[in-house]
Amino acid sequence: MKAPGIIQQLQSIDMQHRQTEQTHWVDSSLARTVLMIIIVILLNGCADTVSNMHRPTLAFTSYATGNGDIYTVRLDGTGLHRLTSSDAEDMLPSWSPDNKRLVFRSFRDGNPEIYTMDSDGNNARRLTFHETDDCNPKWSPTGDRIAFESLRDGNVAIFLMDTLGNELRKLTQEATSLNPTWSPDGRQIAFSSTMDGNYEIYTMYIDDAIPKRITFSNSWEKFPAWSPDGKKIAFVSERNDTTGVYVMNYDGTNQQLVIANANQPAWLPDSDGIVFVMESEYELNLYSVRLNGTGLKKISPGSMKPQFPAVHHP
Repeated sequence: MKAPGIIQQLQSIDMQHRQTEQTHWVDSSLARTVLMIIIVILLNGCADTVSNMHRPTLAFTSYATGNGDIYTVRLDGTGLHRLTSSDAEDMLPSWSPDNKRLVFRSFRDGNPEIYTMDSDGNNARRLTFHETDDCNPKWSPTGDRIAFESLRDGNVAIFLMDTLGNELRKLTQEATSLNPTWSPDGRQIAFSSTMDGNYEIYTMYIDDAIPKRITFSNSWEKFPAWSPDGKKIAFVSERNDTTGVYVMNYDGTNQQLVIANANQPAWLPDSDGIVFVMESEYELNLYSVRLNGTGLKKISPGSMKPQFPAVHHP
């Protein structure tokens, strides 16, 4: 038989061992709980980040400071962010198809030229070097070309170049041609031109550069914008002595007024609505509306004096 003292010592050791195991279990359980809470918080944060990354963002030119600068904002009016702050005018932004960069026009080197920059405003790079006006750049959906306007040959014409400013090619040959916009497959552009005497909307395949007129109005037609699904083109017309945004099929048929007293349309990602500029409360603001004229919403916060909206399509 074991002595009573030894038995008591063994019992005490066993009790300490059990208490230690219970403490370790409690500590482990607490650690697992804390870890799960941290994981949930991180996942929620990641979900918010991913949601924000894929939330359509609008770039535009603002004259709120008296000098043109480029800003971005979400389509619900939140997340306003200033991208440029040079002493010169920066304007007319257009998104790259991966939404990582923007192409724009700037006077920052003393002459209106075409530049690109990252979507946060960094790493600006000059693409054109010509003494005349280069303007209104539009990044192709294929990502390898930029269409723009230039006065370099004596009349305002539409040119193509690659994303480094090389491989220059003139597309329109006569009259004044403005406001290029790409079809979503990158094979065509639509634009406004006076080649038949009045500003009308034309389309053109890039390969053959043969213009096709698709509007026939006694009023001017400008600012065409091709829908993301490729089925429609929005444009601005001064029919009936009122400037308004119209939508038509890509071949020019079924022209319909979407909203009057509006200008400079850009498409929402679902191709069932547009963003546009309209004067309200004695100043310009950005709005969105469905194609049937419903759901009018103001986007631009404060007195931004916005112009030239460009929506990126995730």
